[in-house]
Amino acid sequence: MKYKGIDYYKEKSKDEKQKSSDRPIAMSQSDYDKMVNAMKKYKTPNLDGLIKELFSINEKEVLERHKQIDADIEYILRNKIDKPIKGEITKGKLRWRGIKDIAYGENFEFLGIMQRGKLIKR
Repeated sequence: MKYKGIDYYKEKSKDEKQKSSDRPIAMSQSDYDKMVNAMKKYKTPNLDGLIKELFSINEKEVLERHKQIDADIEYILRNKIDKPIKGEITKGKLRWRGIKDIAYGENFEFLGIMQRGKLIKR
């Protein structure tokens, strides 16, 4: 290996010392420690936990909305249509009464049930 000269090795040692130190050269060690301790107090938010919480809130709202729609449909089938359904709601009873569709409006809001071309609302 060829000798590169004393200046080269002095520069190399300075670079290694600078790399090993996390703090800026102009800052004292005590100031650096204060800054690090202050930064440790403030933690970054747990994004995974936040995402899970948002999805669980959204899922609860969606499930609640579906339960409300199911309750509305059952109320219409048992009380509002021609020849209301008594007992179990089956595919055959729905066909016999001419119920073919559930009507939704804009933004997929529940409007009612279609029975033989007429809209029956809650």
